[in-house]
Amino acid sequence: MQKLESLTRIQLTNICGLTSVIKAFDQFPSTLESLSVDGCEDLATLLPSDDTAQNLVNLREVYVKSCPRLSSLQEIDVLPGLRSLTITKCGALELLPNKISFLENLSIGNCPSLKTVMKLQDCSTSLNFLSINRWVNLNLTNLLGSGHDYTSLTSIFLWRCDGLESFPHGGLPTPNLRHLDMDGCRHLKSLPDQMDLLSALLFLSVFSCDSLITLFPQGDIPPNLTYLDVVSCASLMELFPKQNIPPNLSYLNISDCQKLRPLGEWGLHTLTSLNSFKFSGFPELVSLTNNVDEEHCVLPPSLTSLSLRWLPNLETLSNGFQSLTSLQHMYIEDCPKLVALPLEGQLQKLLSLSIDGCPRLKKRCLKNKGDHWPIIADIPDVRIDCRSIYDPCP
Repeated sequence: MQKLESLTRIQLTNICGLTSVIKAFDQFPSTLESLSVDGCEDLATLLPSDDTAQNLVNLREVYVKSCPRLSSLQEIDVLPGLRSLTITKCGALELLPNKISFLENLSIGNCPSLKTVMKLQDCSTSLNFLSINRWVNLNLTNLLGSGHDYTSLTSIFLWRCDGLESFPHGGLPTPNLRHLDMDGCRHLKSLPDQMDLLSALLFLSVFSCDSLITLFPQGDIPPNLTYLDVVSCASLMELFPKQNIPPNLSYLNISDCQKLRPLGEWGLHTLTSLNSFKFSGFPELVSLTNNVDEEHCVLPPSLTSLSLRWLPNLETLSNGFQSLTSLQHMYIEDCPKLVALPLEGQLQKLLSLSIDGCPRLKKRCLKNKGDHWPIIADIPDVRIDCRSIYDPCP
């Protein structure tokens, strides 16, 4: 191919026998902005090592996926305009550039042979998105370096990085970070230090990090955190030290963290901004009231949505709901021992109620038959085992 002066995008997919992208072209068009290579099993090199790559001044995006023989991408460090780099499922890839400049987006995933640790310091003012998936030898301290603040970095995703045990000493150098997501980092022992300095952090998700014992051991809560998702952290014992809860928290999902302290000790009832609470996978929970005061609900009156799932010993919701005056949506699933809903008059503002996998409660909610029918009869949308109770079909 030649004389392609206006070509801006090249996409090569599932081309057998292609060992180098450069061999497909007599001359790379200098107008090229995006290069995508996917499923080229024979690809050994991406770009030439001569001056050709330096002349690709408009190339901003490189995407490489499922090229099992590709062993090095060191040559891309000479691309002057590169802003987005995505590399995934390249099993033989060992080498990346030692350093790279002006990147805005970096995604690396499923490259198990990767040995090179890039230096991102030259991207400290430009990088805004970082996603790392299955990088066994990931060392964030080496990757981010020291003495640089990543002022543009707003999102970090770290998934299934088994070698990751800790964050850089002194905390993340990301003053404007808004979203931190960790999933399957089984040996991660702690979250970053000084998270109270991450004043822009709004979203925090922690999934399947089995070595975490506490989220904020020093009580350094991100002050403006609004969304917290914690799922399947087998060793986690404490969410909020001394009930030091993010004051602006509006969404909280806690699932399958069975070593956590009892729900009544979290201090959720003190929150004024929590709108949505999802709680699941706690075999010991019997009710949502405080053991000391059976009329005192452990949840805040600000709640508008409540989801309860996989609570095998939850027996009743009959007490404590009088304080949940804002509740509009309630979802209950797989609570086989649950026999009682909140008392009549305590669900006046409820707009929807969903009950699945709760056989005892289902019997009491039968239309015009169950003794709980007067409690739910005025709720506009009621579904039991995924079916509306107002459905005329049997």
